[in-house]
Order: sequence, then structure tokens, then C-alpha cells
Amino acid sequence: MISECEINLARAEYLTIRSDGRVMLDPIDPSASEVNQVEIDILRPIFLREVAAGGRKFCLRRPICVVIDRENGFWLLEYPSLRIHAYGHTIAQAQVYFADEFVSCWDGVAMEEDAALTLDAQEMKSYLKEIVAEIEEL
Repeated sequence: MISECEINLARAEYLTIRSDGRVMLDPIDPSASEVNQVEIDILRPIFLREVAAGGRKFCLRRPICVVIDRENGFWLLEYPSLRIHAYGHTIAQAQVYFADEFVSCWDGVAMEEDAALTLDAQEMKSYLKEIVAEIEEL
């Protein structure tokens, strides 16, 4: 649930530029490319120092760099090192799903016995244990 999850951002920057009016995309045939509204998103990564969800807060040893993108009308937050790709209709919803995915990685990989994990999952486990400094109950 959204009310139970939270991400504290050290820095989040994105900008939407809107232009109402005529924009020509094709100078050879202007009538073929006329649009009435243009939105340009200039997105910068966010740096997370902690991730909280499911009643726990994961304090990180160093900030992780999460990429923000827009894809097919959805917000996307990605952290390739953990293979996290969280989508949402809003950036806030994507942040909630990101936190849920992070916690799922911890619970499903970092807490698992090595013998039950593939080599890739063992590397992910090692990385998770490296970046998480402590876990606090909320």
C-alpha cells in the first residue's frame, strides 16, 4: 500500500517543459507535422540514502544512483545493479514500487542461503549486504 511505503530522496530533479501552440517537426511539409502541445522531460538521476517499505528502513552505506525515465506515459525508476525496474502512473507511485522491489530483493536474495542461490543471485546478495549498513524497524 502506498501509505505504508516511503522513499527518502537525497535529491530528485526533473523538469517538464510544456509548449501550447504550434510546433513544426517537419520543415519540408509543415502541415504533416503540426502538433498542439509538446512536453519535454529533462530527467536527472536521484540519489537514495535510505529506502523504507513494509515497516523497515534500509540505511545505505552510500547513496545509490537511481535513473528516472518516462516510458509509454509511465514513470520508470531503474537501478540496474539490482535489476530493479519500477513503473508507476506518477513518480510517487514509481517510488513506492521501487521501495517494494528493493525490499523484495533483500528478503528474497540477501536473506537466502547461498546454496539455494544461482551464482548471479549470490553476487546480488553480496552487493546488497555491501550497500545496506543497517535495517531499522519502523
